[in-house]
Amino acid sequence: MDHNRWFEIDLIKAVCILGVIYIHALSRVMITTDPIGLFLGDWTRFAVPGFIFAAGFLFKKGEVDTADLAWRLLARIIPPYLVCSLVFIFLGVAERGVSASRGEGAKIATDLLFGNAIGIYYFVFVISYLYAFSFLLRLCSSGMVLGLWFLSAALTVWFYLNPLNFIPAILKQILPKEYYELYFILLRHPCVHLLFYLSGWAVNLYYDRIRPALSRNFIPLVAAAVAADIIALYVIHRSRAHFSLWQLTIQVHIALTLLCVMAVGIKGRFRVFFVDYLSRNTYAIFLLHFPFVRMIQNLFPEITVRFSLFHSSFAWLGGLFGSVVVITIAKLVFRKYSPYIVGA
Repeated sequence: MDHNRWFEIDLIKAVCILGVIYIHALSRVMITTDPIGLFLGDWTRFAVPGFIFAAGFLFKKGEVDTADLAWRLLARIIPPYLVCSLVFIFLGVAERGVSASRGEGAKIATDLLFGNAIGIYYFVFVISYLYAFSFLLRLCSSGMVLGLWFLSAALTVWFYLNPLNFIPAILKQILPKEYYELYFILLRHPCVHLLFYLSGWAVNLYYDRIRPALSRNFIPLVAAAVAADIIALYVIHRSRAHFSLWQLTIQVHIALTLLCVMAVGIKGRFRVFFVDYLSRNTYAIFLLHFPFVRMIQNLFPEITVRFSLFHSSFAWLGGLFGSVVVITIAKLVFRKYSPYIVGA
């Protein structure tokens, strides 16, 4: 088996990118009031944590030149992010509506720094500091990594019990006023993301023992995980008014979902070409899909501000296939430079 291409990790990435697109296809507003839309919004919360888990799992931990690895990661992440951000800004399709014609150079620069030209690009800011942290993490022993994981788990619980304790007052002086919003900070906060990154890292360290156990106990493990997740989803649905319980139960749902997807991927390979394509092009699809989703939603503004299964599915397919078309064209036109233009 090629340990550089774990099918189950490819499957997690493939499922997660489909989930990310659907999150944005649910509604043109951040939170829909439709009960089905609310449920699907909660259910798909595994998507970004799944990417982060996979990133921690796949980060190179063996003997490798640090400078070379840092350069390759930088070249893989930053150029396509900047290209897509600037193109969407100047085309006027950026979510925040920044217009270069208004001379907002400083605002554009700040948006680019914090991953905010399109709101979903916060992920680039997050994965950048997680990768930077990884160069310190590579120096730690397996025992130290486990210790950090337990510390991160404790901090995550504490964070969701009272997130305001984890937001330094100095940010009011550092961030422009319009950026000092709880939602803006929460999306980028290490306590939201570090646990799943360390989980992927720790699972990789002990995967020679974990993988056979998941394979041997597939049926009882998945059955128990699905049953537990049904309970978690019920609690999530009933506890929306209670922030801490709602968010902590969502973390449980995320972990159970990733466990099930990983177990399914270990048990058997299926739709290999499709899974492999989505996995290899995850970053590009992430960068490209949002304007296509919004373009379709804007054709039906009154319907897509609410939730419609048909219209959300239409926008979801539009986001996916629009991204694939751009990736295909970029590969034909730019060839070996395509990864620096669109990320694939």
